[in-house]
Amino acid sequence: MTGIAPSTGRLDRQRCMRLLERGGYGRVVFTERALPAIVPVNYLMDDGVVIGGGSEAHLPQALDGDVVAFEADGTDVASDAAWHVCVTGYAHVVTDAAQRERLARSTAAWVPGTEEVLVRITASEVSGRTFPLTSTPHSGRVPWPSAAGPGAGTGHR
Repeated sequence: MTGIAPSTGRLDRQRCMRLLERGGYGRVVFTERALPAIVPVNYLMDDGVVIGGGSEAHLPQALDGDVVAFEADGTDVASDAAWHVCVTGYAHVVTDAAQRERLARSTAAWVPGTEEVLVRITASEVSGRTFPLTSTPHSGRVPWPSAAGPGAGTGHR
């Protein structure tokens, strides 16, 4: 993340999208039977966020046309900062053979398999922030970023 978000605070849309460009792992948030659901997914950036649901996924097919949220985060130990990005938009299953083939040739960290169900989320709303990493001596854990968070001052989360 070095050079992308040097200070803590809110991130503009451009910085958020740059952070997501590396691809990797995130979470998709959707509604299932009128209840919120969150599922971890692989993703890459290609005219929006493209998530993979695995070869047996009924999940992405159920999302086709729905409004969903996607969240990813990471850390930059060198600058003692963490980042969080949330994308909200419409989800659509990628069915076009040429697009699927192009995505399979991607140089991203995650390359979808030929049987993978792919869903593209077109970004309507994008928000993000950075916050300082702090550590509790001997815990090896990263506590909440502010004193107001759960377990503040106790060294526990």
